[in-house]
Amino acid sequence: MNEERPVPPSTGLGAWWDPIGAEMSFVMMHFMKGCIDGFGSSVSVADREISPTRQKGGVAMTDSDMREAADWKAVHDFWFPASLEGANFETHLQRVKWWMMGGANAELGRFAPTVQAAKSGRLDHWLAEPLGRLSLIVVLDQFPRGLFAGTPEAFASDGTVLRIVEKGFENRHFNSLPGLWERFFFLLPLIHAEGPDHLARIQRLISIWETLAADIPEHLLPLHKGALGRARAHFDVIARFGRFPHRNAILGRRSTPQEQEYIARGDFVHTRPISSDELGLDRPT
Repeated sequence: MNEERPVPPSTGLGAWWDPIGAEMSFVMMHFMKGCIDGFGSSVSVADREISPTRQKGGVAMTDSDMREAADWKAVHDFWFPASLEGANFETHLQRVKWWMMGGANAELGRFAPTVQAAKSGRLDHWLAEPLGRLSLIVVLDQFPRGLFAGTPEAFASDGTVLRIVEKGFENRHFNSLPGLWERFFFLLPLIHAEGPDHLARIQRLISIWETLAADIPEHLLPLHKGALGRARAHFDVIARFGRFPHRNAILGRRSTPQEQEYIARGDFVHTRPISSDELGLDRPT
């Protein structure tokens, strides 16, 4: 994703009007920038991967913040530590709980400038390679859910992330991902983003996840089974309501009587404890 830039005063249209060229080019520069900022979101993502959630201003970034935000490896190494490679079942299980049960939230504060940079399109260059794309997906899909829990901002980038994922299927970045959990988090936005094709997307994830079972180490198959079961449970919720009812109050949506009953029970898929039954284990976890 390359952000378009206005024509500088010393080149382009402004150079044609001398001696007032500099002044004219300054005016033209801001006019063109306004057009780009105003209408850039209407450009097809298939033609140019530009985030439609581009914002002006935002969180002030120090030089250190900028260096970290510019490097997707900082995100990848934080979310997918090298110690997971070859680790035993218990280590992977604890990491899954850290990911899914809010354990990561306390450590996400330092990535707030990274999220802001991603939302403004300043990290679009990460999309050039598979792990960079994956890292941007994590920044825009996972990090807001921890940083902005309980606010509309937690879901504000879902549409953007979905387009990044779809492009990653088209250019086969997904196929290039090395590990189980990299592929898992690449797929999650298919569940997270509400929309008219939601059921089809979840079914697509389920189909892909079932296929991946053949490549998963045997000792991690219980975790694969647990993830598959939760995907199917999310499918059931969307099939019943067409949306996630637990988001209604946060997003200012009126709940139907059926949704009110579901919300009152509080049995939300994403908050269920990870149990031995879910993983198909005989021993408690």
